[in-house]
Order: sequence, then C-alpha cells, then structure tokens
Amino acid sequence: LLFWYYGLRGLALLYLPFAVFTFQGLSPFALFYGLDWIATVPPTVALTVKTFGREKASLVFGWIFAGHQLGAACAAFGAGLMRTELSTYLPAFVIAGALCIVAAGLVLLLRSAGTRRPAGAAIANLVIGSVIAAAYPSGGAVAAETPMRHRSTSSRSRKPSIT
Repeated sequence: LLFWYYGLRGLALLYLPFAVFTFQGLSPFALFYGLDWIATVPPTVALTVKTFGREKASLVFGWIFAGHQLGAACAAFGAGLMRTELSTYLPAFVIAGALCIVAAGLVLLLRSAGTRRPAGAAIANLVIGSVIAAAYPSGGAVAAETPMRHRSTSSRSRKPSIT
C-alpha cells in the first residue's frame, strides 16, 4: 500500500508543473495527490505497531511525526530558496516527486518483523523519514534490529502479592 501511495504521490508531483492550469488539467493531480494525502497514516501506524510492539508504538510514532515535521520544514525552506534563486518552483516539484518515487522503491526493502532484512532496510527507514516531507515514514533504523514483543493473551491478570 505504501509503495502505491508514495509512487502515485511522486507521479502527481512530477505531473503538476507541466499541467495545464484548467479544471481538466489539474484534476489528475488533485485526484492522485488529494486521495493519498492522509492515506499513508493508517498503514504507517500498523507498520509501527507491528515493528515496535504496542507498548512502544505511540512513542515511536511521536518521533516519526517529529521527523516528518522537520522534513516538511526543510522542504519548504528548500523550495523557497529555489524559487528565490531560480525564479521557479520547477526543481522543487521535480525533486519532491523523484524523492517520493525513491521512497516507494525503498518501502519494498522493508520486511515484516522476525524475518532477515537486507542491509538497505535500515537506510530505507531513515531515508523515508528524512527526505519525504509529504509522506509518513515507517520508523527509524532501529526497526531492523528491534524484536517484536507480544503481551500474554491470558484472561487472568497476575497481581503482585503484598505480604
């Protein structure tokens, strides 16, 4: 799912600077970019819970969100700097679109918990979080080495005895 979301987002960003600014020309961008705007959040939360466990998921997702905000700030600053220096936003759209397509490819390197991950998976986790301001990442480099913890499904809870 994340592969498709990031890939379609990247293609939409690459399309936008070349679109005719009419209803028909902007509709493909609005359709693909708009529909996946928040769509990355549920699969990213699920991947975070699966990778880090329920106990740590909220803390890790907080760091993911903080990384996303830092990436967004850098992307906005970079786009403004490009506009000031080059008098166009074209390079910013091309770079953002290309990075989304790279992130889509890097998502394919991620594996489910418990399986051996390729060496590039840790880098993929970091790159997705660092360079894609519009996409939520799936965790940090520690995701590759952090085992999943499972709670006991026992219906009885054990209380410490006070004697």
